[in-house]
Amino acid sequence: EDMVPPFRKSTRIFVARIPSSVTDDIFH
Repeated sequence: EDMVPPFRKSTRIFVARIPSSVTDDIFH
């Protein structure tokens, strides 16, 4: 976990807070 870049952790938290439909729009 400590070896994961900070932005990766932030992204995981961010994605968890928004609807999957929105994440699809962002990552596709």
